Amino acid sequence: KECIRQICSTFIGISRQNEAGIIEDLDTEFLHDYRVGFRKVRSALSLFKGVLEPEDNTRINAEFSSIMKETNRLRDLDVYLLEKDYYFGLISEEMHQGLNSLFSLFEKERAEELERVRSILQSDAYKSRIEQLHDLFLDNGNMRDGPQADQPVYQFSSRLILKRYRKVCQIASTIDDSTPDETVHSLRIQCKKLRYLMEFFRPIYPHKTMKKTLKSLKILQDNLG
Repeated sequence: KECIRQICSTFIGISRQNEAGIIEDLDTEFLHDYRVGFRKVRSALSLFKGVLEPEDNTRINAEFSSIMKETNRLRDLDVYLLEKDYYFGLISEEMHQGLNSLFSLFEKERAEELERVRSILQSDAYKSRIEQLHDLFLDNGNMRDGPQADQPVYQFSSRLILKRYRKVCQIASTIDDSTPDETVHSLRIQCKKLRYLMEFFRPIYPHKTMKKTLKSLKILQDNLG
């Protein structure tokens, strides 16, 4: 339980460090990193089954999901605009005028979405909500224990990583030229979960071995798209 408390507390703090950059619109990476931090919190809650009391786990995960949904559209628009040149390269030049109109609408919508997100991040309601969630992870007594709460970290993490690795291998063994996109997407998700697990527990494993394994896993994820 102490492990998940420290992991979640750390990533909530990382996400919150990006709030000012989002509000000031310094770079789209601030929003990306804000969302990644919360995504890792949700992944930890989902992957560390049995560490927290299930009802608490489900409730807290839903809270972070709700917070992330507020920035979904802004992130989608950022991605579209960042990939603008790519989309123009997909069509002939005579069709660029229509695409210019579409991206003008995206830029207008992004400005409106940014103002909405700014308003949320600067609101007392948001600050109170996120601070209360953060406080949950600052003391072990703030959440009820699940049946796995007192498991030794090394044994618990090794079991989780091995289970996820076997899942990746199971799906990967079925991949061929006829594999549907849904299966490839499922493999991509399992690889991400495996990587998150390995990153969470990286300090307790040999540095060189973990670094090499994570590098190979990242290459596999890049190949999967």
